Amino acid sequence: MKVNPIFKREIMVSSRSRSLPALICVVNTLLFAVTLIGASGVAATMRMTAKSDYGAFLRIYGFVVLLEFMLLLFITPSLTSGAISSERERETLDLMFTTQMSPGEIVLGKLMSNLSFVIVLEITCIPAVLVALIYGGVTVREIGELTVIFTFEAFVFMSAGMFFSSFSKSTARATAYTYGFIVFLCFGTAVLSMLLSIISGGNNIMSLWILLINPLVNVANTVAGQMGETGLITEAALRLFSGGESLIIRGWSILGTALQLLMAAVMLLMAVANISPRRKKRKELDFEL
Repeated sequence: MKVNPIFKREIMVSSRSRSLPALICVVNTLLFAVTLIGASGVAATMRMTAKSDYGAFLRIYGFVVLLEFMLLLFITPSLTSGAISSERERETLDLMFTTQMSPGEIVLGKLMSNLSFVIVLEITCIPAVLVALIYGGVTVREIGELTVIFTFEAFVFMSAGMFFSSFSKSTARATAYTYGFIVFLCFGTAVLSMLLSIISGGNNIMSLWILLINPLVNVANTVAGQMGETGLITEAALRLFSGGESLIIRGWSILGTALQLLMAAVMLLMAVANISPRRKKRKELDFEL
């Protein structure tokens, strides 16, 4: 089986780097600290009041997994936002095209190497959220499903980083574009959807489709479902959209994830097209003419 050379090189470089293990250590320390402090506080309250509030452990679980997602949201785009632009700054991008690798292999190699690191990070974070298993409420299967969704969302964020890195001449500019896009995707789309819904009186289907591409809403909907509080999100959605699209609301996670993966695929294709030598030659010929 042929291994992508870029993937192999990036894995070897990252395995020798101290920054990635340090990042894993920092993220896990933060998550474990929040989990242990929260669990200790709940246990102390139960001893003082002599009342059993096992639902508090589920709330700790929900807070910790959302915190983990927010950390991934700010970590993953930076991993790929300089993937192509840094090669362009070092003037090594053209050297890659002298090999037998295609632009698609270069993009996928860099993307998958960074995605593999994120998967390792997610796996190391699983023990921090297992506190919910102590008293039940969340199963191992649900934690596995949440990890898969986190991986899909990280793939979307990294695809955005690859896209902006493919046409930016500097890593700083590519990083700024990537984070701006991610912030708009997670927060701007929510504001835009609410405004369209309020203006149209809840009858604008476009406002619902805009919200479907929001990664934060997708993760929050999944976590709420695991905590048995889907009624909160469903009720809010029904109020905003007048209950006219209940089928979309029921299949929110599947539709949202599918749309976001489609968007990521389009961005990767555009990234491949942006670094294609044929496009560069075409521009030079057009300039000469």
